[in-house]
Amino acid sequence: MTPRISHSPYTAAVQRALIDAGHVPGLVRSVEEPTGLRRSLVRVATLRLLWEEEKGWSATTSTGETWWCPHEVVALPEQVADWIGRVLASDESACGIEHPQIPGPQLEKALMAYIDPLWLAGPYPETDPAWT
Repeated sequence: MTPRISHSPYTAAVQRALIDAGHVPGLVRSVEEPTGLRRSLVRVATLRLLWEEEKGWSATTSTGETWWCPHEVVALPEQVADWIGRVLASDESACGIEHPQIPGPQLEKALMAYIDPLWLAGPYPETDPAWT
């Protein structure tokens, strides 16, 4: 079985890309539901962005309209920031479709790319004498 990777580093990378693009988030949360589903919630301007490991990114407007990111479930952070800019501009070409997918090893590999290798080099900071 493939180990599950934290999605928090990926969410942080998307947050940085949003800030770099001038779309400063008002809220960023990464959670793992009791069912095990990993989600991230980001608020940008009037949008509620949601990342779900089974569907990727969606943006819901204040009127309740939902836009789906046309990129992969783990889209490049710069792609997400560009997409958000187009959603905020009401660019109809930014409205993708929902693509439910079953999470698997490719998802874990994609999330692993956002984990800083220094943290993986060990020992864990909590047990490393250099950190105390």
